[in-house]
Amino acid sequence: MVAYARRAPYAPDKGPRRTAGLGYAFVVAVPVYAVAYICAWICERPARLVSALMLVAVFSFTPAGLWARSALAEALRWSAQHLT
Repeated sequence: MVAYARRAPYAPDKGPRRTAGLGYAFVVAVPVYAVAYICAWICERPARLVSALMLVAVFSFTPAGLWARSALAEALRWSAQHLT
């Protein structure tokens, strides 16, 4: 992805379009691809999925997990109020 952003024919070698393409690759495309790849890797085998779900369940009862749960619930509550 990064190699494509650096050398693809969609823009000249230098300039604002190339810079925008590189910025998009690093800020959006690579992180989204990494998350999707990790999710696919976890779901590839049932044992990995069960292990990941067990880790998430255990984490949700730690102080950090409780904070994450409440932050997620608050974000969902806010979006339900303001986006509907």
